[in-house]
Amino acid sequence: MRARGPEHEVAAAHVEQASAHWLRHTAGTHQSDNMDLKAVRDNLGHANIATTSIYVHTEDDKRHDQTSSLHKLGWLAP
Repeated sequence: MRARGPEHEVAAAHVEQASAHWLRHTAGTHQSDNMDLKAVRDNLGHANIATTSIYVHTEDDKRHDQTSSLHKLGWLAP
C-alpha cells in the first residue's frame, strides 16, 4: 500500500495491525454480502449457521445509511 503513495499511509498502518482473526472476520463479512450464507459457513468451517450469521451486517448497514443521510448535525467543516 505504501508503494501506492503517501495518501495510503493510514490504510497501510491499519493493515499492519491486523490479526488473523480480524482478517477472518473481514473476509466473512464481505463474503456474506455477496454469497449464500451456507457457502460462507462452509468456508469459515462453522458447524452452525447461527455462528455465521454474526457476519451479516446488511440490516445494520441499511439503518446506519438511512440515519446518516437524514440526521445531520453539521459538525463537519464545509
